[in-house]
Amino acid sequence: MQTDTAGEVLCVLVVDDEPQVTHHLVQGLSLLGLCALGAGSAAAALQILHDDPRVAVVITDIRMPNQDGLSLAQAITGSREEDQAIEIIVMTGHATLDDAAAAMRSRVSDFLRKPFRLAEAMRALTAGLDRAQRRRAQGRALKAQSLRLRALEAERSRLAAEMEAASLRLAKAPAPPGLTWKLERDMHAISHALRTPLVAISGGAELLGMPAQQQQEAEYLALLRNGVSQAREAVELVEELHQVERPVASPRQENVPLAALVAQQAALLQPEAAARSLRLEAGPLEPLSCTGDRARLRRAVALCLGAAMEWAPRDSQIGVRLDRAALAAAPGAETGGEAGSEAGAGAPLGGWAVLTVSVFPGPAPGQAPPPGIAFPEPDTVWSRTQEGLRFAIARHLAEQHDGRLTSWNGGAGTMALRLSLPL
Repeated sequence: MQTDTAGEVLCVLVVDDEPQVTHHLVQGLSLLGLCALGAGSAAAALQILHDDPRVAVVITDIRMPNQDGLSLAQAITGSREEDQAIEIIVMTGHATLDDAAAAMRSRVSDFLRKPFRLAEAMRALTAGLDRAQRRRAQGRALKAQSLRLRALEAERSRLAAEMEAASLRLAKAPAPPGLTWKLERDMHAISHALRTPLVAISGGAELLGMPAQQQQEAEYLALLRNGVSQAREAVELVEELHQVERPVASPRQENVPLAALVAQQAALLQPEAAARSLRLEAGPLEPLSCTGDRARLRRAVALCLGAAMEWAPRDSQIGVRLDRAALAAAPGAETGGEAGSEAGAGAPLGGWAVLTVSVFPGPAPGQAPPPGIAFPEPDTVWSRTQEGLRFAIARHLAEQHDGRLTSWNGGAGTMALRLSLPL
């Protein structure tokens, strides 16, 4: 039995109005190992073709009553898709030039002149099955490719609609009253956050449109989706930045246990850290509290940890520490200019609660991780590093609580941020 690439048995259908011819040819082909069926008329043959998709070759007599073999060939080849292709072979004892021309128009692939030997029929039918098998395989491949392209186009349309909706939402967001120096300070983070995903979006869309790259379409579609996801997230963060930059008329004031809040946020981020092969450790955490809006402080801590994870390359270590500082100014406070005149320049009576989040390279391949994660020394000179939208929002929230958020870049994959809040 001959099978196609999907493992399905392929059959031949013998069509002749002389029952003896049909019977003997079907019997002989079956004895030679072919799946062979018989039909006594064109109408019976069309019914079998409708019911049995295994038929890949039809061998038919030309001269038959009611509907001849060439009309049958036209009916078969004119309505079938390539993934169900059928090869046509005609049998005749008196073919004419007109018959030959009509056969070519009907896409007949071979002639057998009566009388013929069974071996001749076997060779013609085997060749016909091979041709039908190739055509069906190519037809399935083309159909699958067409379905993939339609799915990709639908996905691209959906992603484009999401991007348009996000852009419109951002455009409609009301700007804060007046362009303050704080907003000007954050414009670089806004621009970077919105521009970076466009590289992935445009690159993924362009690569998906290249036929030579279809074998990597899943990779490029993932690139496109990731870019749109980043852009959507950036738009949401910009909206949040617009929101928190507005002054709070009457902020809630309550005693907020910072250590418990930091531990909770670190625990929530552990699955994401593990997925990115990051080692996130929270401790030591001194039991400190400050006064302020619990929800906004929780968001500030979450954004600080998120900013550090955004900085961190894979396999990095992230350490989280909370301790007390009794200094004349907020630890890590910027000096000079408008920044130095902001809240937090004076030492509160109870000192400062200082949350330090440090990013350090992981151990070299084959080496065990150290027992603890190092932190920058207290006298480290702090300078700005990669301050994205998460950092910018957290800084606004800190300043609303008379605190500070600063960053530090130590080079070679070493970075840190320090959130200082008055106790």
